[in-house]
Amino acid sequence: PRKVDEAYVWGDALSELDREAPDARIINLETSITTSLSLAPKGINYKMNPANIGCLAVARIDCIVLANNHVLDWDEPGLVETLDTLRLAGLAYAGAGLDADEAAAPAVIKLAGGGRVLVFSFALETSGVPASWAAGAYKPGINLLADVSARSLEQIARSVQAIKQPGDLAVASIHWGGNWGYQVPAE
Repeated sequence: PRKVDEAYVWGDALSELDREAPDARIINLETSITTSLSLAPKGINYKMNPANIGCLAVARIDCIVLANNHVLDWDEPGLVETLDTLRLAGLAYAGAGLDADEAAAPAVIKLAGGGRVLVFSFALETSGVPASWAAGAYKPGINLLADVSARSLEQIARSVQAIKQPGDLAVASIHWGGNWGYQVPAE
């Protein structure tokens, strides 16, 4: 195979982003960035080689949300390598970490005109995330909500209120809902 420009995978998207000039570029990364061979026993496992991190860097992403059903496809070694790769590339992330505190911490994007965007990332088991993927006090993992309930909404609100300052915009990226369906339920 021949080497292609790192922007190639984005097609026309980068020129569209430049034209629209969003204040912040936030994406959900539905993969691990790893060379790990420690496969999670789940059936569909995605990964990107760390050597391809330039494909993300070229898009000038401000924040990558990681609380989803693929970031641990290559178990904890794959997650740790993903986090290390993003850190080394200078790419901010939210929703996963080496422990529960890091996984729950928001990414903070400083805006050119002042103010900040606080990006929180959560996942629910309903989206195909195993409960065992939840980060712990000394365990790498994702920021997993217990359920969809008033208590979980209060948890999200407390997380935002703990750091939000006047002029800040808070974004809560929640990976939830059924996967693998072909129809939207009536309810």
